[in-house]
Amino acid sequence: MHIMSIHFARKPYPVPVVVFAVITGTALNGFLNLVCDSANLPIFLDSVFTITVAGCFGFWPGLIVGVATNLFEEVLRGFQGSFWPFAAVNAYSAIITAALVKRGFARSLVGTFWLLAALALGNSLLGALIVTFVYGGITGEPLDAIVRTLIITGRGVFTSAFLGRIFINVVDKGIALLVMVPLYLFLAQRETTPGRD
Repeated sequence: MHIMSIHFARKPYPVPVVVFAVITGTALNGFLNLVCDSANLPIFLDSVFTITVAGCFGFWPGLIVGVATNLFEEVLRGFQGSFWPFAAVNAYSAIITAALVKRGFARSLVGTFWLLAALALGNSLLGALIVTFVYGGITGEPLDAIVRTLIITGRGVFTSAFLGRIFINVVDKGIALLVMVPLYLFLAQRETTPGRD
């Protein structure tokens, strides 16, 4: 019996595997972010598995995880409306990860560094734009303390929101890449090992 498969990588993955990865990734992103919020940590961790799924399974599965994560976060918080605008940031993580991993950036330390830089800068820029123009600079998250401090020093709202997110995103996306890169390399090795199905 032929099992339907999807060609997201060099070797096709069975649809049930991809669906499992998407559902699990979405759930883990949402719960990791909830834990960070509950512990009042100035970090997000809501794109760890967006990046992992995009890197290992490709653009569409990663994009679905990214957008679904923010909808799931709304469900977890009782539809307060503060998470869905950031679906654009999570979607960016999927797009840039899938594109750069496809070009081999996850296969070397230097490539991984550039992937981290693209993720951190892009997420900081998009996050700052959303925070500034949708929320006026303050979103009610722990990161607001850093943004307020930067505003007090005389910087503008957008600049403060952007600078406040740079270091946080380096750490946040660094954690995501610590999950994604080893799994990607493991799967890539399995795909190229002779005798593997």
